[in-house]
Amino acid sequence: MQVFIKSIPRSGHHFLSTMLYQYFGDDIRYCFQAGPEACCGRTPCVAAGPRPLFMQKSHDPRLTDPRDVLSVRYLIQIREPAGQIASEIERARARRGDAFPIAERDFAEWWLAHQARYYRAFRARWTAPPPEGALVLDYGALRDDPEAALARAIRLFGRAPDGARVAQVVARNRTRLARNPRLDHETLPFRPRAAASTGGLPPDLFADYLDLVAASGRATRLTRIEAVLGLLAAGPPGPAGGPPGLAATPPGPAATPDETLSAAAAAAAGLGNARLAGQVRKALAAAGREAEALALKRALAKPP
Repeated sequence: MQVFIKSIPRSGHHFLSTMLYQYFGDDIRYCFQAGPEACCGRTPCVAAGPRPLFMQKSHDPRLTDPRDVLSVRYLIQIREPAGQIASEIERARARRGDAFPIAERDFAEWWLAHQARYYRAFRARWTAPPPEGALVLDYGALRDDPEAALARAIRLFGRAPDGARVAQVVARNRTRLARNPRLDHETLPFRPRAAASTGGLPPDLFADYLDLVAASGRATRLTRIEAVLGLLAAGPPGPAGGPPGLAATPPGPAATPDETLSAAAAAAAGLGNARLAGQVRKALAAAGREAEALALKRALAKPP
């Protein structure tokens, strides 16, 4: 039995996969796409091996993973946006330090707009509706009742959960060091994180992000930046200089790629966000429009 796990980052996948690995033991093999050296990096896996159970994890960053692979089951892990983005910021600050300047408005706006596009697109692709027979597991359910969540996941693999063993595995991961099957070292017990701290992110941008994810219709700078990202995603292919591009709604049926890119450049100049402008300039250069890329750079240049 193969189970494909599609998870929004920071949705409790490490906790769940560790428990599944401990529960099933040698019966299961775990792969996270493009991770271990032995990983084939393909969906479905072509190197699953002889073990009866197999799980493969992907965040589907480009939203291209197949939803309809025969003879597999899907487990979708999601999390409400406030806690998810707060945890993502916490992890990025811990890993990248000063290279992740979330307190700077230019960077925060640009980064949040990309995150909102991914979050909405992931939910649309994997939960509205989910693949037939899929298990959609919310972080809140995993946090509040891990025994029930683990039992549901075990059933997805076609096995009947052993209640005593489920309770033992959950207790092991909540109260003491647990073995991580991917990295082969001991990790701290699972401790759910609250969304109380956003790591220096300006509070107004946090609120704007939540509105953007919810598609509330409130116009903010984030909505305008996200619209420019949509124009770039609808334009000609080429290096964008940011996170992976996502499917977008083109500005209109009559718009040509050149017109779309011109609209993105004009909007970026009006917004004055240097990170966004840099991404647009790279797209212009990739399209052979170096003069316009230089003009955009000059438009945003600050006087000495």
